[in-house]
Amino acid sequence: MEHPPGFVDRDKTDHVCCLQKAAYGLKQAPRAWYTELKAYLLSLGFHNSLADTSLFTLCCGSDFVYLLIYVDDILIIGSNNGLITHILALLAERFSVKDAEALNYFLGIKAHRTSRGLHLSPKKYILDLLHSHNMLACKPVCSSMASSPKLTLHSGIPLSDPREFRKLVGSLQYLAFTRQDIVYAVNHLSQFIHRPTNDHLQAAKRVLHYLAGTTTHRIFFSASNCLSPSCILGCRLDWGHG
Repeated sequence: MEHPPGFVDRDKTDHVCCLQKAAYGLKQAPRAWYTELKAYLLSLGFHNSLADTSLFTLCCGSDFVYLLIYVDDILIIGSNNGLITHILALLAERFSVKDAEALNYFLGIKAHRTSRGLHLSPKKYILDLLHSHNMLACKPVCSSMASSPKLTLHSGIPLSDPREFRKLVGSLQYLAFTRQDIVYAVNHLSQFIHRPTNDHLQAAKRVLHYLAGTTTHRIFFSASNCLSPSCILGCRLDWGHG
């Protein structure tokens, strides 16, 4: 690390700092933080998911805790409030953490809890996506993909700069987790990532037209579901306003 302004030794201007720990703001800081946190969680008995390295799970008899990490934000859920409180207390002993608060907004998804269950709304994420592509005022359509003509690898003219298409499809892939009505369209568009054409880009923007008219669609997890693995994955789309 180069000497910060004002701390340069005039007799040793070619010297650099040897860091004893990662400094916040440097490129390696998130990796160092994750490595430290991961080691501590594993020492508590958590297991790191093979499908998603950001996910850690802890099972204590019939109770469980899921802990999801995004840089320095942590989402923690579980089947036992006492166990969650205990885990939070252990984290506070080892790291400097803020007081836990009810989930409200996480990675572009707004969470709203009612007596009926949990509503997850990606409305703000959709509006930000439309804004980034200058399509806030676009005309809505009733479906995410046209039935004809069929898209193929050879449809249209290859794009001179495929980055816009790839960035858009990547954003839609994340959105599809909470908007299952666009899963088919997004998966189909993903087949053309390596060689996108103007037709593929037009089809991707059609998904944005569809989203512009369905920003209030959300996903709902019912409070009446049991906590067996088959029910944890069970969910339905809620077309109400929210």
